[in-house]
Amino acid sequence: MRRHLWHEVVTGELPSGAVDARAVLDEVAGRALAEPHKKPAEMGYLLWLYVLARQEIARRCKEFKTWAKEMISLEAPKIIRDDAEAAAGYDPEQPLDIIENELEPPLAETKDLLPDTRVESPDKIASRHDLLAQMRKTANTWAKPEREMFELYFVEGFEPEEIAMIMGQSSNSVNELIVLLQKRLRTEVLDQAVV
Repeated sequence: MRRHLWHEVVTGELPSGAVDARAVLDEVAGRALAEPHKKPAEMGYLLWLYVLARQEIARRCKEFKTWAKEMISLEAPKIIRDDAEAAAGYDPEQPLDIIENELEPPLAETKDLLPDTRVESPDKIASRHDLLAQMRKTANTWAKPEREMFELYFVEGFEPEEIAMIMGQSSNSVNELIVLLQKRLRTEVLDQAVV
């Protein structure tokens, strides 16, 4: 859910912090507990909660956009004088007393310096994150249904049948779109490798 909200912020649909993920989760839990009979029989609880969360985020996005159109700021920008900054405790000569504090290096033990073989190496993790970030950047230029399919399948890891239930489409059309997106992503990665 936080990833979905992050995606809305990255694509410019919402400003950062406009929708609280915890409030969305509370609303979804309340709806699920109040109306358990509305869960489709073919859908598992986790998938149903995900669908409810997507609906709630969409509702809150729409509500925020309506509110933002109607909101008019009545306050003029305030200029803070240097005296006000000093009164607030800010001293430009010694910001936050950094000069007075001496930083000491953290102590490390030998066992902390040995690599953990059970964990993936940082360079592999970083390259995977970079690749995902590049693919997300590419996916942000696609049409909304294709962006949603990318997020649900490649990022969230939902199965095609689950995506069909979430998006209200047939399994065949979902599978066709996944194949199309795989080809696009493969082409994008190959183009990046050539450059």
